Order: sequence, then C-alpha cells, then structure tokens
Amino acid sequence: MLAALPALVPALLALFLVWRMDRTREPLWLVALTFAFGIVAAILSTAIESAVGRFTEVEPGSPLGSTAVTFIFFMGISAPVREASKVAACWPAFRSPHFDEPYDGVVYASSAALGFSMVDVVAILRHDGVHLQSYVRALLSMPASLFFACVWGYALGRVRQSKQPGIAFPASWLLSTIAHGFYLFLLRARATSGILATLPLLAVMGVIAFLAMRDLRMRGTSLTPDSGEGRVSSGTSLEMARRALVRQQTPIRWRWIATGMLTTLGTMLVGFVGSVLVGNSIGIDFSLVNDANPSPALLVIGGLLAGFPVGGFLTVRASQLRTMLEPAIAAALAIFFVLALLGFSSPFALVFGIAIAPFAWILACGGAWVAR
Repeated sequence: MLAALPALVPALLALFLVWRMDRTREPLWLVALTFAFGIVAAILSTAIESAVGRFTEVEPGSPLGSTAVTFIFFMGISAPVREASKVAACWPAFRSPHFDEPYDGVVYASSAALGFSMVDVVAILRHDGVHLQSYVRALLSMPASLFFACVWGYALGRVRQSKQPGIAFPASWLLSTIAHGFYLFLLRARATSGILATLPLLAVMGVIAFLAMRDLRMRGTSLTPDSGEGRVSSGTSLEMARRALVRQQTPIRWRWIATGMLTTLGTMLVGFVGSVLVGNSIGIDFSLVNDANPSPALLVIGGLLAGFPVGGFLTVRASQLRTMLEPAIAAALAIFFVLALLGFSSPFALVFGIAIAPFAWILACGGAWVAR
C-alpha cells in the first residue's frame, strides 16, 4: 500500500478538484460515500473478471499477446463490467434529492470512478511489482477511468435536467465502454507500444470530458428542462463547433469531400516520406522497430498525423467552404481507408490505428477550423 501512495494521492486530489468546481457543492458525506461505493464496485468487478479469466484461461492483470481472445475479453467482459459497476456505485447519489443540478452527474460519476481507480491502481502495482512501467500503467488508468465516467455522467446530468429518458445515457455509456475496452487492451496487451498508443485516446477522452463538464456548468444550477438561463449560450465554443459541423443552406459538396479525402491521403504520404527521411538523417534504423524500441514507429506515426491538419487546412482553403462538414467527412473517409489497409497487416496494428483515429480526426477538424 505504501508503494501505491504516489498513485493514490492524485486520485484524491482529482476528486477534490471536481468537487470544488461545482457551483453548489455537494455534501461531502455523499461524495465520500459514492467514492466508497466505487471502491466496493472495483473489488466486485475484479472478482468477476478473475472468475471469468480463470474460466477462459485469460489473466486480466498481466501483459498479454494481441490475440482475438484477449481483445474479446477486454471488450466484452472487462470494460462492460467496469463501467456498469461504476454506474451502480453512483446510482444512490443519482436517486437522492441532493442531485439537484446537471453538473452533479459529473461529480458523482467522477467520485465512483476515482474510488474504482484507486483499487485498480493497487491491483496493478501488487500484480506487476513496483517498477517504472507498472507505475506508468497505474497512472494512466486513473485519468482514463475518470474521463470514461465523465462521459456517461454528463448524460445522467442531462437526463435529470430534461426529465425525459432517451438514448443519450445508453449511447454515452456504450461509447465509454467501447473506448475503455480499447484502452484496456492497449494498456495491458503490449509493453511500451501499447502504453504509447493509449495517449491519443486519452487525449480525445479528456477533450470530450472537458467539453461535457463545461457544457453542464453553463446550463445553470436548476434541474429544469433547457430554457432561459439554462440554455447554453450560442457563443460557446461547443455550440460554434457543432454549428460548423452541420450542413447550412447550401447542399453538401461531395466533390470537395472526395478532393479532401485524396488531399488528406496525399499529405499523410508526404508526412510518411518526410518522417522516413528525417529518421534516416539522424541514424534511425527502421528495420529494428519492435515493442521494446518503438521510436521508429513513433516517428512514422507522427509524420502521418501531421498530414491530417494540413489536409483539412488545404481542403477548406481551396474550396472556400463555410462549414467543416465536408473536410470532416473527408478525413473520416481517409481514416477508414487507412484502417482497412491496417486490417490486412495485423490485429494489433488495426486496434492501434482505431485508438489513434479519433485524435487524427480532431487534428483534421482543427486544421479546417483554422482555415475558416
């Protein structure tokens, strides 16, 4: 337990910061109780995973090869059980009268997730031992657990605000579960390369969680349907981005979508060739790339990612488009094309590409946004 303190302290600090960000702070006893329920949920979840792991001969806590069984285990067993147990941990707070503003969904979901992550951190350190790689895994598991919970916590807040059950919460929970399954596979199925692959996925989830929290804070402090002061101002960055991705008066220009896709693939190719030239100039041997030496692969991935903002920028500049819809679709098609090619190489390469895909798409949209 003493070895786990460097990882446990940030969890408690994150819980305190989330609680402080609330305009009308929740009772500490209920936040602490939800945190404790998260700990209990983690223990039960770990027991379920271990039981299923023994039955399927897959050990959840150890580094594993990139096999289909491993991927199915994390995606179909570990991630759903973990996210469902977090929802169960914060459900008493959700049903309590203290849940009286939209942002409370983030507060209580974060409390349950951070309690869950503390147990997860201790389990990782006890199983893997106290060394640098186990600490990195432990530290990366905490913000991921928080961000995944913030996504469906946001939906819980919106549901309580609108008082109308709909698809928002199931869709948000499913999105978090799928992302969590990819995250677990990358974090535990490989050594260095898998850990590095989680960083783009973590960055995307962080952006989504930040926008969700910001959106709820701007909806007011009353759990009433969106009206008056409870509405998000049309000048917020979230609303501006949404409008930029929606078709306006003019029809979708499919010609520029095709052009944008080819442009993005071209800039990716230029980035790939440029990264290889840079690597050769500084003495990197690309034939020696492996899991223990991922630097050549990282250089190539950096070159490929650099092509996305450039592609989005050039597409908007050439077409003078008023929205980001066309370059966004073009970037998505380019990503799909690359993922299809990766599917013929290896399963892990495909999962690696899927993990980076949302980050690449955001970069393309960012380049288009700057061009506007």
